[in-house]
Amino acid sequence: MEFERFTKMSLTYAILVALAMCVLAAGLEGLLAGKNIKPFLAKLRTPAYSPSLFVWSLIGIGYYVICFTILYRLFRNETASFVRTIALILLGIVMTLNALWNYTFFRMENLRLSFTLSLVYGVIALILFVCLIWFDYVTALVLLPYVLYMSYSFRWGYGLLKLNPERK
Repeated sequence: MEFERFTKMSLTYAILVALAMCVLAAGLEGLLAGKNIKPFLAKLRTPAYSPSLFVWSLIGIGYYVICFTILYRLFRNETASFVRTIALILLGIVMTLNALWNYTFFRMENLRLSFTLSLVYGVIALILFVCLIWFDYVTALVLLPYVLYMSYSFRWGYGLLKLNPERK
């Protein structure tokens, strides 16, 4: 099968490809978010448990550390399997949808759509987590903090919807 051609990458190549993918996703995220992040956030009524922009930045860095680590571990794994290929595809989808969320939230200023999108990529992240448990338990543990964070982000997004009904 086609997925069997995908074999273990060298250390350097795995690092470079994982890093390039994360930089590309972060760049797309920034591009789609635009330049009005602070002004838009200042206009919103936010839940009391909302972090500062600095803390959001730390969460973003943590997210990309997790993505990089998962990509690296998948690229370095010697087992060529369908599950590994699916895990890579799912992670790519999560990273893409996360970038698209920035567009729906910051550019479109559509809280309902961005909340719905976060639910969709949250489900995909859970499916990814299950695939990783099946394929490589240690790599699944790397994703666990993000999976746990998603429950907070859903609550935060729902809180925004309730506090800002005019922005739906």
